[in-house]
This record gives sequence, structure tokens and C-alpha cells, in this order.
Amino acid sequence: MTSNQIKVQVELNGLRHVVEGDSDQVIREVIQFISRVCPPFDIASRLVWSPDYAKMLETISDLAKISTSGEIVVTEAVPSSDQAIGLVLLCAQVAYKFGKRMNDEMSVEEISSAAGKAVKTVRNTLVEMVKAGLVERTGRGTYRISTNGVIQVQEAAKELNENEMSNNSTIE
Repeated sequence: MTSNQIKVQVELNGLRHVVEGDSDQVIREVIQFISRVCPPFDIASRLVWSPDYAKMLETISDLAKISTSGEIVVTEAVPSSDQAIGLVLLCAQVAYKFGKRMNDEMSVEEISSAAGKAVKTVRNTLVEMVKAGLVERTGRGTYRISTNGVIQVQEAAKELNENEMSNNSTIE
């Protein structure tokens, strides 16, 4: 077993399954095993959304960067303020999940700095994003992305990446 390999043994209803491979392969095979042995799990897994942070990081990595200290910087021009703010808050959540930040909350000033937008613009946009259910106000002047916001921002990031790739292929 190499250093990047994971070995997992699952026992359910008297059946045993051993999986060895990289993290994605192991997770996929464990879920398939549980779905076969426990059919209600398969039905539930189709209804329940759970974020894939590794895939999310891959999607946003061309648009923003997270430093080792957890600081977030939008590296590409993002057309709208709400997309830039959503991207920053999504990065904060990903950085928190990977242990690069103490929490996933950010102040208006932090968001402004990371997104490259004026504080007033950030404040006004956050009010609209809270109303739309994309962002949650967590305290006095701090915000985090909501589950709905994670889904929406991830989709917007995919579109931004696709547009960037098609623009680059047009130039060449």
C-alpha cells in the first residue's frame, strides 16, 4: 500500500467488504457496497446533497487562492459583485473544512479585501444575498455562505471556468 492509498473494511448485515485505493475510489466503492446491501441508503443518497470539498477546491482554484494562513484572494476577474463575494465565502468554507481557517465566517472588510470590491458594495450586495438565502448573517457584521449558496456559487464557478477556457481557446 503506497502512502496515498487508503484501506477500509466495511461490515454490514453480516457482509464484509475491503476496499483499497485513493480516497475517491474508496469512498465510491464503500457507497456502492452500502447501496447494494442496504437499498434504503441508495434512495436516501439520491435525495441528500453533501458537498464534495475536494471537487469544489478543484473548481474554484483557477478563480481564487487560499494561503497557508487561510487568507483568501480572488485571482481572476469575476464579473459581478455577488459572484466575487460568493466565491470568497465559498473559499472561506473550504479553507475551514481543510483546517486552514478557524471558522468559515468573514467580516465585511475581509470579504471586501479578498474580493477586491468596495466595502459599501459588499455591504449592499450581502443584504441582497441574505434575502436570497445565499448567505447567512452569523453575528455582528460577519457572514458565511449557506448550503444553497454553496450549490449556486459552485455552479457559477464552473460556468466562469468554462467561459474562461472557451475565451482562451478562441484567442489561440
